Amino acid sequence: MDWEELRRREFGFLEDIAFFEIGSVCLPPVSVQNAYTEFVREYVSQHGEDTRERSYAMINANRAQAAQLINCEPSEIGYACNTTYGLTVLQVGMDWKPGDNVIISDLENYANLYQWKHLERKGVELRMIRSHDGAYTVEDVEKLIDEHTRLVCITSIGFESGFNADVAEIGEMCHRHGVIYAVDIMQSIGRLPIDVQAMHMDFAATGSHKGLLCTYGSGFFYCSPELQDRLTPYTASKESMNAKPSAWEMYQMDPLPWHTDARRFEAGNFNFDGIYAMSKALKLLLDVGMDNIEGRVRYLERTMRAGGEDLKHIHFGLADLPEKNWSGILIAHYPTGKVDEIKEIVARHKVYGTVKDSYLRLTVDFYNNDKDINTALDALHEMDGLF
Repeated sequence: MDWEELRRREFGFLEDIAFFEIGSVCLPPVSVQNAYTEFVREYVSQHGEDTRERSYAMINANRAQAAQLINCEPSEIGYACNTTYGLTVLQVGMDWKPGDNVIISDLENYANLYQWKHLERKGVELRMIRSHDGAYTVEDVEKLIDEHTRLVCITSIGFESGFNADVAEIGEMCHRHGVIYAVDIMQSIGRLPIDVQAMHMDFAATGSHKGLLCTYGSGFFYCSPELQDRLTPYTASKESMNAKPSAWEMYQMDPLPWHTDARRFEAGNFNFDGIYAMSKALKLLLDVGMDNIEGRVRYLERTMRAGGEDLKHIHFGLADLPEKNWSGILIAHYPTGKVDEIKEIVARHKVYGTVKDSYLRLTVDFYNNDKDINTALDALHEMDGLF
C-alpha cells in the first residue's frame, strides 16, 4: 500500500498539521467531501422525480457495504443518526422487568452510559465493571453476571484510556451464560477490524463521524436475526413496514406488517446525503482493506510509543498490556497544573489532539505518517521539560 500517495490524494489538506483527533471527530477525505455536494446536485437535477425511490436504492446498496465491513448480512444492518440512537433501538426494544440487570464498564462514553442508567426508573439494576489502570479482564465481567443479567453492553475501545477490550472473548462468555451481548464500536470501526460473527455480538452501534470518515448525523447498527425477533420496535412508520395499509386497514391489523429484517427498527426519512457520503467512505475503507489499516495503525502506535520511551515525566497508558489491547489511541499522562502551557505547545507544533488537565489523547489512523509521529514526539518532549 502506497500510504503517501493515498494521503496526497485523499488527505492532502492535512499536510501542514499533525491530526490525531479522530478519537473525537474526523476530517473527511476528499472523496467523502465531494460526495455531499454530488448528492445535492443530483438531488436538485431530478426536479423531485423519483427522488425518494433513487435515494432508497442508494441506501439499500450501502447496507451491503456496511455489512461487508463488519461481516454480516445486509438484512442485519439498520440506519441510525448516531450511536445513541442505535443503542436506543436495543434499550427501548427489550422487555425489561424489575430485578433485571445490565452490565457496562466504567470506561463507557456517554452514549453507552446514560442509556442504561435511565433504565433504573424501571427497576433495572445497573452494574459497572471497575477498570484497573484503564483496563479490565473477561473475568471482571463474568463475576458480575448472575441469573438476572439480561445484557452486557460495552465499548470496544475506551475513549479515555485507549483500552481495546477482549471483545471476542467477552462475547463468547456472554453466550455461554445466555446473556445478550452488545458493543459500542464507535472508536473501532474503520480503524481496527470488526467481525460481529467472530466477536459473538448480538448488537452493535456506531456513528459515522470518527473512523467512518464522515460528518455528524449518520451511522448504523447491527442486529442479529435472533435478537431482531426478540425486540419490539420503539416506534412505527412506513419505513419500518413491508406494506402500506390504509388507515382503516391498519386499524384492523394485529400485528403491524413489520419488515422481516433490521429495517423494522428504522423510522421516518433518512439522512440520505449523509448515507451517500458514508457509502464513499465505506468504499475507501474496503478498497484499502481493514487488515492493511490495522497494520498501519499498529505500526504508528508502536513508533510513537518507542519514540517516547525517554520521556521522564510523561508516560503512555496501557504500556504493560499486550499489543492486542492497544487501539491506536495513545493517552500521554502528565502531572496536573500545566494545562495552559501544554495547550500552547500543542498549538504551536500544530498537533491536533484532545488536551485535558492530566493527559493528552492522540489517536492515530491510517492517513498519519512518520512526519506526524515525529511532530507529536517533538511536542511531547517539549512538554516533558515543563515538569
